[in-house]
Amino acid sequence: MRAAAHARGRARPLRRARRAGPARPRVRDGLRVRRVLRLRRTDARGLRAPLRGRAGARRRGSGVGAGAGGRALSVDLCGVQLRGPVLNGSGTYDAIAARRTFGDALLEPESFPFDAFVSKTITLEPRQGNPPPRLWESPEGLINSIGLPNKGLEGFLRADLPLLAELPVPLIVSVMGFSRTRWRWWS
Repeated sequence: MRAAAHARGRARPLRRARRAGPARPRVRDGLRVRRVLRLRRTDARGLRAPLRGRAGARRRGSGVGAGAGGRALSVDLCGVQLRGPVLNGSGTYDAIAARRTFGDALLEPESFPFDAFVSKTITLEPRQGNPPPRLWESPEGLINSIGLPNKGLEGFLRADLPLLAELPVPLIVSVMGFSRTRWRWWS
């Protein structure tokens, strides 16, 4: 968020919320690319006052592994030692697509944005997800009902796991079952 002074140099009124309803079919998936409601645009000239680092802070490779005073932020997660507490939500970050975009630089521990990677949720069988419309806009925000489309366990093991295993952080696989029997199969 930017204060009014940093957003184009003057205060602006907030945009009004759009009316409630299903996402409009502007593109095939119904999602429109636009600004986030009430989020100010960045100033093209950047912030007016330069931001300075604190004395003694390392610039390169400091990451989240060391906090104030050099204290480690490492976390024990069910017996797995993580360098810090930052994890992505399941399905919110596509590490495979990011690697295609950023190349092997993403495989460096300092370059990877999380301390562990949580995969997209998988089910035993492949799943198409919910039919459209999958998004609903309201004045209060956006509701999604994607329905967890995925390749299933076999597709995940064949296509995704070999690529995700190369990540420089621990991998946490998110799984889902529709019954107790299916859920017990995972454990």
